[in-house]
Amino acid sequence: MLSKKIKSSLISAFVIFNLSSCAIYNTDLDRKIGAQNSQQIALQMGLYQTQPISEYVQSVGQRLVNELENPEFSFQFEIVDDAVPNAFALPGGYIYISRGLLALMKTEDELANVLAHEIIHVTERHSIKQMRSGILPSLIEIPGNLVGGILNENLGNLINAPISAGNDLLLSGYGRGHETQSDEKGIVLAAKAGYDPQQMTNILVRLNSAVELSTKQKTEKSYFDSHPYTPDRVAHINSLVNRIAPNVINHKHTDFIQNIDGLLYGENPANGYFVQQQFLHPDMGFVIDFPKNWTLHNQPQAVVAVEKSQNSFVALSTVNNNKNAFENVRAFQQQVKKDTGKQLDYSTISFAWGGTGYVLNFESKQQKRTTTIELFWLDLNGLTYQVASMAIEQFKQQATLSSQSLRPMLKSEKDNVTQQVVKVVKGEQGDSLETIARRLNSVADIEYLRLINELNKQEQLSEKQKIKVIVVQPYIASKH
Repeated sequence: MLSKKIKSSLISAFVIFNLSSCAIYNTDLDRKIGAQNSQQIALQMGLYQTQPISEYVQSVGQRLVNELENPEFSFQFEIVDDAVPNAFALPGGYIYISRGLLALMKTEDELANVLAHEIIHVTERHSIKQMRSGILPSLIEIPGNLVGGILNENLGNLINAPISAGNDLLLSGYGRGHETQSDEKGIVLAAKAGYDPQQMTNILVRLNSAVELSTKQKTEKSYFDSHPYTPDRVAHINSLVNRIAPNVINHKHTDFIQNIDGLLYGENPANGYFVQQQFLHPDMGFVIDFPKNWTLHNQPQAVVAVEKSQNSFVALSTVNNNKNAFENVRAFQQQVKKDTGKQLDYSTISFAWGGTGYVLNFESKQQKRTTTIELFWLDLNGLTYQVASMAIEQFKQQATLSSQSLRPMLKSEKDNVTQQVVKVVKGEQGDSLETIARRLNSVADIEYLRLINELNKQEQLSEKQKIKVIVVQPYIASKH
């Protein structure tokens, strides 16, 4: 998902924590790591800061924090712009929940229990303890390097562009003990804040059911591969909740379902989206075609297609160095000559729609295999784009055609852009879930709607009962 404010070079640094240099494990380490990685989260995943839902999540989180005894950290609660149901924590008090998980929830109690679980990961410093064991994964996965005979910082950044950021950030290394501890202490914290600890099991079961519904098979693990198997977690939590009485606090729970009315569901068109192998960005007004069967990645700093064998890729990014396309190709050409003494020639391409692109390429021979690196610059809609590709001989033509397919988005294409949102409605007398779904043209499968509303097939709706459905709305692109 490209951003208009991304800097010229692709972000190539990934987070590595050198623990051998850390003699003292104090909470300053948590804050430092959390602050550094929170910036990467914003870049890699994007934040969903639509009001009032983001303020609502903050308020529930802070209510939980208020029940901590002598908290060592200042907590922040953010919604990540991710359709996949997920929640995770960074050291130092950074808590994240995806809009995909919010769409599955029914009550404020469920939200509070999930946030409390993540708060305990922070207060118990689970990530830091895992770091001592050398288990903590890197934040970003990067493709293999290929620099050939020409190497400079700009090219290195292009070649090492991150192509995926796992949603299990800082979680895949959690052991069963840490997860169990977060479950146990999390439901206690939720209860202290006046929430029902039993509802942690509700969201776990619903989440597990959602995975099974989407994959059409029984899951052997819960959400997050590191977490204990959901039935085991539910059984353990059930064995504890009867001993925990929610604290009676003079606080009326907010209507959770009403708070998520209008929540974006599925892909966010503002970040660009894929239609098969084509990527469209209505806000920035461009389209690019990627090679057939290549794996696609849409991230804030780049849109990337990677060939199955991972020895070829195409990466599109914006350039923000106050140079236009021609100035960029000339600057790169001059830098290479200065660094290596080699003269690289560029070619000019004129497109039927009126744009002019500049291409520079060179070859690298390693282990009897020739790889072509091609850089393409193009001015489009007031922005300068840079497409970097690296391809072995058999994929060279596909990579070139993809790079040079970048073009303006047609008005007809923009007019057809839609978005899906969660719509909350009240049932009327005689209504069923099916009649409501038909009346509002809900695009979600009826089984999924039953799941997110926690209704069985035979259950009748009560009058004015609030129901969540998924509807399609026109998307209005913002002007840049």
